Amino acid sequence: MEPKVTVGMCVKNCAATIRETLESIFNQDFPHELMELIVVDGNSKDETLSTITDYLREKKTEMQIRIFHENKGLGYARQIVVENARGDYIVWVDGDMVLSKDYIKKQVEFMEQNPRVGIAKGKLPLKS
Repeated sequence: MEPKVTVGMCVKNCAATIRETLESIFNQDFPHELMELIVVDGNSKDETLSTITDYLREKKTEMQIRIFHENKGLGYARQIVVENARGDYIVWVDGDMVLSKDYIKKQVEFMEQNPRVGIAKGKLPLKS
């Protein structure tokens, strides 16, 4: 089954926050079999990549996961996601974001209801 949503996560040196970000992705109420996660690490010098791989080893999920490496900047990293995405939609997630449980579902619903829209941005609550 092809994914409906590609979660594109371009990261660099975000070991302090990446686990919480991953948990928010894996806690989505959107069906995991319709999601894929593409991680592009920008040559992190901290424990970002090992934290990601350790977390993914622990998880049992139907979500497809691929990890890439680059060292040419965010624009290049995002292009890697675009070129490898199999989903109908791409949801961009930074390594320090925490998504609400229904974030991806709401993004997909909006795009499905508005086929002439090419891009949408969700509103994330501010942390206190």
